[in-house]
Order: sequence, then C-alpha cells, then structure tokens
Amino acid sequence: MLCCEKLLSTTLGFIFLLPATTVICSSKNNIHETILSASGTIFCDGFIRGSGLHIDKSTRNSSIIMTAAHVMYDKTSDDLFEQCSYRPNNMRLQAASFADISMHGYTPHDRDKIKQSENDIAFVALSRQLSQPSFHLSKRSANLKQINSSQVLKIIRYNDTKNQIEVSKECGFVRSPKFNSNFLIFHDCPTGPGASGASIIDTSHVKLIGIHGGTLLFHSNDLSPGKTRDTSRLRQGRIIDEQILTLLEEFKSSLR
Repeated sequence: MLCCEKLLSTTLGFIFLLPATTVICSSKNNIHETILSASGTIFCDGFIRGSGLHIDKSTRNSSIIMTAAHVMYDKTSDDLFEQCSYRPNNMRLQAASFADISMHGYTPHDRDKIKQSENDIAFVALSRQLSQPSFHLSKRSANLKQINSSQVLKIIRYNDTKNQIEVSKECGFVRSPKFNSNFLIFHDCPTGPGASGASIIDTSHVKLIGIHGGTLLFHSNDLSPGKTRDTSRLRQGRIIDEQILTLLEEFKSSLR
C-alpha cells in the first residue's frame, strides 16, 4: 500500500485518505467516486449556497475545504453571510461551522468580471475535524497551456432539483474569442443553483483541475438594422495552479 501511495504521488499526483490510516489509490475508474465521497455543500443563513470539497484534515481539530469565494457573500448587501457551515455529502446532521477563511482577492463589487472570477476561490477551516474522507490536492498544478479542447471533463456538483451531489455526464472545454485568461477554464458542463465551488475533473488525465465559479455574460455589439442585442453565457472555473497551492500552504501554516 505504501508503494501504491508513492507511485500515485509521482504519476497521478493524488491519494485518497480514509478516516483511519488506509490509503486508496485513485484511478481513471474511481476518481469520480473518490471526489464525490469527499464533496459537500455550503449552507449559509438558511440556504444551500454552493458546493465544496474536503481537501485536508492534517490540522489539529480542524478540516479544510475548498470552494468558490462568492458563495459566502450575500448578493443583496455584498457582505459575508452571518453563519455558514459545510455539510459533508450534503448531510445536514453532520454539518460543521466555518471557523476561519483564507485570504483571497475576491470582491463582490468588482466590475472587472474576469479578474473577479480569477480570484473566486477560497479555503475554509472548519470548527472540527470531519470523519468524511478528504481528497488531497495534487502537488502537480494544472497548466492551462497543456489543456486542449479534445479533453473530456466531468463536474461533481450539487443538483438542486434532486437535492444531492452527483457526477455529471461528460462535458468539455469551450474556446471563446470574447474572453482571455491564464487562470480560467471555460466549459459546457451542467451547472445550476448550488454548483459554484464544484470540482472540475479532467477525465483524460485523471485529475482534478479546477472548481466551477459561475457564468460570465457578454453582449453582442452588432447594432445593424434588423439585429437585436444578443446576450451569451459562458461557464467558467478557476484552475488549481501553483498560486492556489501556495495559498493553501500559507493558510495551513497560519492555523498552526
């Protein structure tokens, strides 16, 4: 089992830890179930606001989750919600309240929506350590230059219609001439209320590469006769790159 852990750390870049000391190696066949078992929902001020992923339980008496930063903000006031908790696998009775939030660059009133989306990721330390399995982030960060439109994606997100977390059908990358970013993935994966913060998986390389942030809107500037103003939507996610991994390590150090 130790050899398996070492092999996956160097080739695939992730391992899956059970509550005890057992280590299960993730493969192309089970990465979806592995991340699904470590996923949950973000519940703030009476409603489910987004999805999250349990990524660390090495800190004494605490677990750390990863989610989209904007799910913690009230859209009507641009202030943080008063009370937030994480529900492992969307189980209400196992909820753990938020204890500390990492530094992040997200601001609700930012008019530069690309910049806002690039900063829309945060880590949260919970009030207790979870018994839920955790999915450790790979030390090999995602590289946007290595991503191509032929790669197959899946998203693990909260489905508000079924009130459960589920693995989506296959989806893919989207190229757009309207937006250019070195930190965002544009995709056509199914989303909906509560999907912000959901894990995006590159099934071609068996890897978690980012989290879903939201939808960007852009308008057609074609105002010629007979044309109506057209609004298009583009779903985006923040890639988990070296910058994000560094933020996680700094946050973990601040908790010790």
